[in-house]
Amino acid sequence: LRYPLHPRLAVLIEEAARQGIGPMGCEAAAILSERDIVPTQERDAAPRATSASDLEDRIDLLHAARSSRGHAQQLDRGALDPGSMHAVKRLANQLQGLLPAKARNENNPEAATTALRRSLLAAYPDHVAQRRGQSDLLLQAQGGEIRLSPLSAVHKAPWLVALNAA
Repeated sequence: LRYPLHPRLAVLIEEAARQGIGPMGCEAAAILSERDIVPTQERDAAPRATSASDLEDRIDLLHAARSSRGHAQQLDRGALDPGSMHAVKRLANQLQGLLPAKARNENNPEAATTALRRSLLAAYPDHVAQRRGQSDLLLQAQGGEIRLSPLSAVHKAPWLVALNAA
């Protein structure tokens, strides 16, 4: 494979590039490979917001942190772990450098969310899970049952790709 990563993450990047969001696929793979950019104490202290995707939230934080003002504000509040942010940015940049030239630009920014979700599904088809009612219990595609982390912001999605990130 072209990428020095777990094969599933390489599939994520390849599919993201095919979907026209190669750089975002590299960011997602970097986020899933490294320690969480949101420190545990910040996640514990934050109110339980609702979101469609914890990974997409991390990508949004990464993009917001690219502006020097936004990054400084997030770091000052302790909302981002500087070491993890540095590691994620470094890995994402390295992976983007390995993309084929035609995949280095995002060709489809308006459909990026759907493309990222399709890319995750291609990489982790066996991690699809269905929520059991309104609880945090998830029934996995292969039949096991898992509990969604209380730190997750995904409270309402009936179906999701459940990953245990670094």
